[in-house]
Amino acid sequence: MKEITLTAEMIQAIKRLAGDDIDTNGLAAFEMIAANELPLDKRGSIFHKGVITRSLLIEMANFINTNGLHMIKLHDMGDLPVGRVFAADV
Repeated sequence: MKEITLTAEMIQAIKRLAGDDIDTNGLAAFEMIAANELPLDKRGSIFHKGVITRSLLIEMANFINTNGLHMIKLHDMGDLPVGRVFAADV
């Protein structure tokens, strides 16, 4: 992940999800790729060479842009969120 400087658009997206009274000073933002359309490398499983469809990626981005999403590490649902996803694009 690459830390990036918050832009006016990003601050607006954060406030849309968290409320206008949130203080964005001191927040760290990171750019990341969470999913793509490349075939999965899951040898020995039914998911090997599976592809996430573009339409599903678009649905995921629309959900995040509307609701936000808690960020967790490595699909481990037992951990507490380490951040919040506030914007997505395909």
